[in-house]
Amino acid sequence: MAKCHFAIIPAAGRSERMQGPHKLLLPWHNESIIQRVLQTWMDSNVAQVLVVIRADDAPLSAHVDELKGRFTWNRLKILRPQTAPPAMKESVCCGLSDLQSSVAPNDDDRWLLAPADVPSLSTDVIDHVINVSNTTDQIVAAMYGDHQSHPVSFPWRLADDVKELPAESGINSLLGTHVVEHVRLPHDLYPGDIDTPGEYESALRAFRRE
Repeated sequence: MAKCHFAIIPAAGRSERMQGPHKLLLPWHNESIIQRVLQTWMDSNVAQVLVVIRADDAPLSAHVDELKGRFTWNRLKILRPQTAPPAMKESVCCGLSDLQSSVAPNDDDRWLLAPADVPSLSTDVIDHVINVSNTTDQIVAAMYGDHQSHPVSFPWRLADDVKELPAESGINSLLGTHVVEHVRLPHDLYPGDIDTPGEYESALRAFRRE
């Protein structure tokens, strides 16, 4: 049976380290950061993309609604939990619960995770991780040189493990307690996330040099 791959994109953070602007709405060439990220996922071989946005984040919510309508992103589902997720783990749990109730994936299916602030992540890398995931029942993570990063593909059977993690433990703890297969990639493809104005400017400069 062919595996289905679902992407969960947590976008419920408050961008506090950006000191003002909403980082996901910042320009990225002729797009916004969130547009570039979502377009990358929509161009990949995932069956569905779930983006988790705070219910009170009106600017981001309206922007993503507009993008979904403009580009007819039928595989994009926008989740707006009424209780704001305090961290990435809670956003992931929101996505997993929605998938369980709406799709009921089987144990062979997969869920992929990457943050919403990695506009340099490429569709080719996502699909490479998906292709490797089709050959294993273990966690699959991208490895850029010696740096493990996103995206990460998890077997559906680990969905319950996420919900049972202690309050102080994040999703990364699963990578320390389960076998992880790595997709080896050049270090220059590493998709660093954007948390500060300096990281944003640095990422933009690197993008313009490509």
